[in-house]
Amino acid sequence: MSTGPKLRANPPGRQSAMSDLQRLEKLQSWTEEPARAVAESLGQATEAAAAVEPPAAAQEPAQPSVPIKRAGQGALPWDGVPEDVYRQFNVRLPAKLAMQLKWLGDTTFDTSMTKIVTESLHKTVKKMLAERGIK
Repeated sequence: MSTGPKLRANPPGRQSAMSDLQRLEKLQSWTEEPARAVAESLGQATEAAAAVEPPAAAQEPAQPSVPIKRAGQGALPWDGVPEDVYRQFNVRLPAKLAMQLKWLGDTTFDTSMTKIVTESLHKTVKKMLAERGIK
């Protein structure tokens, strides 16, 4: 009664465990030696960069051109913020509105999506602040 072919410890076409270990050691030398050389060169570059002192202007903290008043002193949070300072934030728009806005920006002379949104926001914010009695 035969139960089928017997399984061998080392299937045909496969090398012995010793040759696998030898191949792994060879692979390790191929990968570790170049990696070690790269790490050493990076270390030397880092040491050289650390030895260079930054310019004196970079060491002093930058002061705002206009002093900003604090909210606790009766000022509004945007008082004293220069007009040429910008902040970026993302807005999630419905796809149809975004496509309409892009089309208007692309097809209107001397305008862009950003310009359209900024002008609209200025009008809306000014109106909402006026409703609260803030100029």
